[in-house]
Amino acid sequence: METDFESKEATIAAMLRSLCQDVRRKYVFGETAIPDTSNIGLAQPQHMDEDTKAKLKTVLHGLRSHDAYQAFAHPVTEEIAPRYFEYVKHPMDISVIRKKLESDQYNSVAEFIADAKLMFNNCRTYNDPTDPYIEAADRLQHRMQQGMTKQGLKWD
Repeated sequence: METDFESKEATIAAMLRSLCQDVRRKYVFGETAIPDTSNIGLAQPQHMDEDTKAKLKTVLHGLRSHDAYQAFAHPVTEEIAPRYFEYVKHPMDISVIRKKLESDQYNSVAEFIADAKLMFNNCRTYNDPTDPYIEAADRLQHRMQQGMTKQGLKWD
């Protein structure tokens, strides 16, 4: 009696023989017996719809008037924050988020939120808990959450 393992082994061996025959026909005899399977099982990227993208742009635009905006508007440099990159391995700022949004690099609102959270968490990682930048991050994050709610988008 054949075991489950032996049965699977026989099936795999048969598949391998068939594949080898197909390859031999294709490359030795010039036949095109092998179908293109390059995209089987691969999900095609889903870009964010234009309405959602416009809503997120509105959220970002609404942050510009906030007093904490400038602290997060552009990349942090070593001159501004010495040893920053020793603590923060994946920098993020609003200019990067905006560029990614405009160039269709976000496939979902969740990806956008992940970058926003990364930006705020980087601030919390680098700065002392009593530093004013922590409060600024909290306030700007709250404003962003409010803006998303106003646009009918969920933060989490």
